[in-house]
Amino acid sequence: MNAAWAGRRIRRAALALLTRAVRGRDGRGAEWGEAMLREFPETRGAWEAVRWTASGLRVVLRERRGRGRRARRPLSRRTRLSRRVIATALAATVAGVAINQFVLGLVPVVSTSMEPSLRVSDRVLVDRLGFRLSRLDYGDVVLFRQPGELTALQRVVGLPGDLLSCAGGRLHRNGAPAEERYLRAGAEAATDCEPVTVPEDTVYVMGDDRAVSRDSRAYGPVPDSDVTGRVVTRLWPLG
Repeated sequence: MNAAWAGRRIRRAALALLTRAVRGRDGRGAEWGEAMLREFPETRGAWEAVRWTASGLRVVLRERRGRGRRARRPLSRRTRLSRRVIATALAATVAGVAINQFVLGLVPVVSTSMEPSLRVSDRVLVDRLGFRLSRLDYGDVVLFRQPGELTALQRVVGLPGDLLSCAGGRLHRNGAPAEERYLRAGAEAATDCEPVTVPEDTVYVMGDDRAVSRDSRAYGPVPDSDVTGRVVTRLWPLG
């Protein structure tokens, strides 16, 4: 799930919550609530949309309290329940965004470079926090920023200090053939690379489909600061 796609989903959810709170079942809200709805498109980004919605909910509550005092009638059980549902839904939206962006995230596979391990349209669970507390290892599939701010999923094949080379279509690490059981049968014969020593604070990545993958062989080792997550497991399709 990239940031732009997640941001659009959050904005749509925030707008839906605000619309439901302002208009309820009547299709038309009070003056200030409608004003908040009209100005919602002026917000920028997901978090500003969430903050605007939270402000709108407070406006709606004040307007309803004012109408309630004028009418001298207590809030109905349905109204109280609706408020709780709206508040809970907003809190769940914010919590979900925080978890997805900073702890765990569901990310779609958009490239064939990791076949057969991961295929286009697969969904993988990405750890965005824990991998920073433990070191990356050979074979880890990581999410990182490519040059041009694109994101990619590739496999770690080299760590700082490793001397990598290719011979006979196979990857060699520190003079010995690397064990790569995740490759498609026969794909190891397509591995071609220039000798390189992996610098400090970087990792060297390759895709599993070596014949088509554009990876560190093209743009060099990936700085640790550009790695944003490590794949935990594939969630979809099931099995």
